[in-house]
Amino acid sequence: MEAEEIMHLECLKLSVERRIKLLDDNYVEFKLNGSFLKNAGIMGLLRMLECNESEAIIGTDYIIEDRTIKVSKDYILKQNLGYLYVKSLVQYYGQNTKFMNLYNKKGMVDSYMLKDERTDDEMKIIADSINEMGDMLLKNSFVSGYEIIDKYTNATTLNVNRIKEMKKEKDVSEKYKIYCEIYELLEQKEVQDILIIKDLMYTKLNMFYDSISFFQPSNLKSDIVECYNKEFVIPLRDEIENTKEGKKRCIECRRTTNNVKAISFINQTDDVNRKKSHYWNQKADALACPYCSFLYSLVPLGFCFTGANAVFININTDVERMKEMMNKYLLKDDGERISEKSKIYRVFTSEAADMVEKGLANIQVVVKMKEHNDYDIKVISKDIVEGFRIAQTNAIGKNQNRDTDKKGILTMLEKINVKTDNGYINVYDMAMECILNRRSLYYVFDSMYMLALKNGSRVNYLKNVLDLQYIFRGGKNRMSDLKEMSDKAYNCGIYARTRLTDTKIADKDNALRGVVYRLENSLTIGDVDQYLDAIIRIYSSKGMPIPGIFKEMMESEESFNAIGRGYILGLMYEKYDPSEKNEERKQEEKIYE
Repeated sequence: MEAEEIMHLECLKLSVERRIKLLDDNYVEFKLNGSFLKNAGIMGLLRMLECNESEAIIGTDYIIEDRTIKVSKDYILKQNLGYLYVKSLVQYYGQNTKFMNLYNKKGMVDSYMLKDERTDDEMKIIADSINEMGDMLLKNSFVSGYEIIDKYTNATTLNVNRIKEMKKEKDVSEKYKIYCEIYELLEQKEVQDILIIKDLMYTKLNMFYDSISFFQPSNLKSDIVECYNKEFVIPLRDEIENTKEGKKRCIECRRTTNNVKAISFINQTDDVNRKKSHYWNQKADALACPYCSFLYSLVPLGFCFTGANAVFININTDVERMKEMMNKYLLKDDGERISEKSKIYRVFTSEAADMVEKGLANIQVVVKMKEHNDYDIKVISKDIVEGFRIAQTNAIGKNQNRDTDKKGILTMLEKINVKTDNGYINVYDMAMECILNRRSLYYVFDSMYMLALKNGSRVNYLKNVLDLQYIFRGGKNRMSDLKEMSDKAYNCGIYARTRLTDTKIADKDNALRGVVYRLENSLTIGDVDQYLDAIIRIYSSKGMPIPGIFKEMMESEESFNAIGRGYILGLMYEKYDPSEKNEERKQEEKIYE
């Protein structure tokens, strides 16, 4: 009986092994690793499989297992992957193109044209909107798209001469008539898709590659789907069906293959096929197999675009978690006018509590900036995520261990822009840069405080900068103590503001300017004796008792900085006035009170 059971178990084991081998034989496996480009390609592959046109069935056509996504070979061999590539780009990024932005202005133009009488301003808006559409449609990239539409689709293409007529026409009614005629052509789905891709090519895709496939001059008027398939899909299918042992090794996955491609097309480095180097003994090995080349081609799909920049969250431990984080960037933009950094890092600040609970930490944030060839890489460690949670739930000091309805500290800084001689500085951007690079936020405080003294602008928002300093640089044990000292000094400053100046003086900021400069200078050079000497002179001249909080300044450098800056911030405190008309002061909201 025992022998029969052993035999039965052996049979089951062999059966399972056969099923696993069969599964491996029928699927192509792509696994997350340390390369953010490859992982972005896997994210792009997943988005392509989940796009509306793919009809891929999870569990059959593809399987997700922890760090791995397996795609059915049958699916790869039978589906038009070039078509899915184009459709995915249109689905995920199409609505945020300039083309669709101008296309969607038709409703506004129509509403003005339906009026019996129109103002000069409305007539100008109509003409400008139509001319802007005309300018875009006459770009060389779009003109080449019209030839693709005419040659490779059943749609009616646009006529360049007709677009030029629309632009030259002076009579608004006639201009609008031609505009409607052209707009009717743009409503064709095939026309939209091709023109969206042409828009994306020179605004987003060229951030990652610009010398391959449909970017090549000889292919600018060729079918985009066909070009993509020829460059990436056909080699992939050939590799799947190939049974011969390869002689070249892929630098990424280490597979042996006979068909390799220089990875310089995605890294945007020197073309190893043209430029040899002594570094690799004249034999370039920065070559990728068809599997990895295909993944690299999907890198733009794996990123999300936040205005001019693109961001990728490189979570290499779990495909589903990576997908969950990246999908947060695909949520519809609510039109808030916030900085690029706010758009990139808001996901972390808003989801910090959930991330702490799930144990997500040491996450790599990769940003590709439009103006730069390099990638900017930051690591969000566990302690920074915890800091975000505290900052966004105001769980510091007396509020510790409980959430409030108040907006998060970082959220309150997102729209604060301070005027300088060269334009505006966003305070959120400065604070986030210090947090991610583990630098003191006192630099932000001092810089903005001195600018406020110079410009006569508000400083109330700097209370939040001080709180961030205590959260991220104060240490877990000292965070609450530093905030409590700073708050006491802040209140002392507010009280002293009215007592140290003549009650008849309306411009208290100007009256206190000399005092504040001396105190701020003492903080900048770290001279506690000089600071206290100024405090003693100020209070003695008015016959006022010196607050006891200043005794604690001598305990440590941390105490000196916290109390000193809290006090001078209170001295410059200004109560919020909703009737204030000054544009600079409108940038602060009542939430800072």
